[in-house]
Amino acid sequence: MLDNKKLKISLVAFYGNKPLELQQLIIELQQLLQQQLASNFIPYDLEQIHATIIGCEGIKTKAGIISKWFYELRNEIKYLNYAGLVNYFLTTKLLPLDISFAGYKIQQDYQFYSNNQHPYYRSFQIKKSETNILIPIVIGWSLKQIITTELDTIRRDLEQFNYLHKYHKLPQDIDNDLYLRIGTIKSNHSFDSIAAIQNQIIDYLGNRAKTTVCLSKENLAFVQYQDLSLPISTTKIYPLAELKHKTKMLRQLYR
Repeated sequence: MLDNKKLKISLVAFYGNKPLELQQLIIELQQLLQQQLASNFIPYDLEQIHATIIGCEGIKTKAGIISKWFYELRNEIKYLNYAGLVNYFLTTKLLPLDISFAGYKIQQDYQFYSNNQHPYYRSFQIKKSETNILIPIVIGWSLKQIITTELDTIRRDLEQFNYLHKYHKLPQDIDNDLYLRIGTIKSNHSFDSIAAIQNQIIDYLGNRAKTTVCLSKENLAFVQYQDLSLPISTTKIYPLAELKHKTKMLRQLYR
C-alpha cells in the first residue's frame, strides 16, 4: 500500500525574518556558547533558526497522502486534510500568542511544568538530536502571569485534520513548548562539561529580562525541507498568508 516516499513538510514560525528582540537573544546565546566551546560550537545562520509548530510530514499511498506521525506513532492510517489545516490557522481565535523566552524565576509558580521541570530549568537545554548530535535549544511559552496551554491546544486541534504532533504519541501527552535550535555542538565533550555549560546559560537566562514576541499567522509558514535544520539553500518556504484560498498550492507540496 505504501510506496515508502516520505514527504518532508513542516509548519514553522519565525523562519527567515525575526523580531529584533528575538534576534538579539539568539545572538547572545550563540556568543555565550562560542565563549565556552570555541570552534566546537557551530552556530546556525540566524535566518534558518525557527520554531516548529507541527510536523506535517506525509507518506504517499495509492489512495492519497497519509500522516507520517499517525502511521508511525499510533499505527493509524489517516489521510491529510490540507484545506482544513490551512483554514484552521486562518480562522483560529487562539492566535496571536505572546511567547516569552528567558526571565523565568525559580521561586515563581507558573502553574506549568515542561517535561516535569520548572520553566527556569527548561528555558535552555542541550539535547541529543535524532542523529545523536548535541543541539542547544532555547524554549519559550505563552505567558500571562501563568503559563497558558494554547500552543498544546493548537497542536491537539490539528488531529481533526489528521495531522498528529510527533510529541503527542499518546493521547494524554502534552507539548506546550516553543523551542528554537540555535546550532550544533561537536560531541567530544563529557556529560559533566555539557551539563555545566547548560546550567550556566540557564542561570544567565533566569537573571535576564524576558524576551516576548508575538506568534501570529503572519509569521507562520510551511516549509518543504531536505535537512531538519532548514538551511536556506535547500529549504522552500510558503508563508501561510500566501496560501489563503490556495489550498491547491499546499496540496502540490505533497506531489
